[in-house]
Amino acid sequence: MKLRDRLVFSVANLERGAGPALYMVVNHVLPKVMHLALGDRFELISDVPYRHVGGDTLRLDIVKPEGDGPFPVVIGIHGGAWMLGRKENIRHAASYFARRGIMSVLINYRLATDHPWPACGEDVAAAMKWVKGNAHRYGGRGDRIGLFGDSAGGHLSAYGAVAIAGAPDHDPDLPEVAAAAHWYGVFDMASFARVPWRRTPQILESLFGKDRSHDPEAFREFSPRSYLDAATRIPPTMLFAAGGDPLYKQSMMYARELEARGVPVELKKYKLNIHGFLNLPFSPECRASLKHAARWFRTHLEDAGRAAA
Repeated sequence: MKLRDRLVFSVANLERGAGPALYMVVNHVLPKVMHLALGDRFELISDVPYRHVGGDTLRLDIVKPEGDGPFPVVIGIHGGAWMLGRKENIRHAASYFARRGIMSVLINYRLATDHPWPACGEDVAAAMKWVKGNAHRYGGRGDRIGLFGDSAGGHLSAYGAVAIAGAPDHDPDLPEVAAAAHWYGVFDMASFARVPWRRTPQILESLFGKDRSHDPEAFREFSPRSYLDAATRIPPTMLFAAGGDPLYKQSMMYARELEARGVPVELKKYKLNIHGFLNLPFSPECRASLKHAARWFRTHLEDAGRAAA
């Protein structure tokens, strides 16, 4: 392992024993910090039910621009290692998009601590169907959308774009995914399983259970990379990577895989930053990445606007 990689993994493992504190930060402190970063000039419609499953009611937030629309729509998916996090954690990103004429739908999904894979993937599919059927009620155009997410949400936004929307047996109730933006996601689970981070075994067991925590077939099913060859359509994709991140090479690999298939790709590298920088709303890197993503969505969703005009 290269010296740079050893340093990155050493830093990533410094949070040993910090589980309760991490839970508190991600689920309670971070949403409050994000609220301070929201700004104004948007409308928030919170906690709209979008799915009832197994006794759970899953909810979403709608963050829409001022005015009547119709607005292009993106679905935002929060991170948290598939085990933590809330939709409120990325409201600052949605408010940034709203000030640039883009409506966001931010979803909660079932977390792997209580609901193993593929529960969260099924919830993403349900949210996409909800958006197609209901976005117009809130001033959005739901038939042709974008997807974005960070970390675990970056995996799920890629999974939604390729495995769900790009499936050969495409469900007609799903919208077309016309653009995607993934912050430091996991795109190949087999390589993630080899990451020497102390929480990797915990994540694998939560997602797949002890019996399948090293199952190659489970890894294949989980990985957006596995669906690229069969996908009937892969949307233009923007990728964000941090140099001080154990997942840095995931974004490099996924960019190469997309480019090899002729998919329009932009890869933004923040070599002096760390995993999770989207959740640092006052940092230059967070602001720069949101600026790039807003441009990306406006460029690739604008045809929907012409069609609706």
